[in-house]
Amino acid sequence: MRTGNVLQDESKEEKTMEHIEMVEKLMEKANVSYAEAKQALENNNWDMLDALIELERQGKVHGEHSTLHDGA
Repeated sequence: MRTGNVLQDESKEEKTMEHIEMVEKLMEKANVSYAEAKQALENNNWDMLDALIELERQGKVHGEHSTLHDGA
């Protein structure tokens, strides 16, 4: 039987779907492209907040969707 491989494949598939959802969520929050969002998440070990901060520091966050602002 190959149940170990099947479970491993399902786990990879779930992780991939989770990553795609995270990229889409960051795209929406930061108003950036898929590639920019994916790269920021990969650079920050898939941490959403750190990726958003990175994009803001790079000046890539556009529009009013950003939740982080200078000042209060």
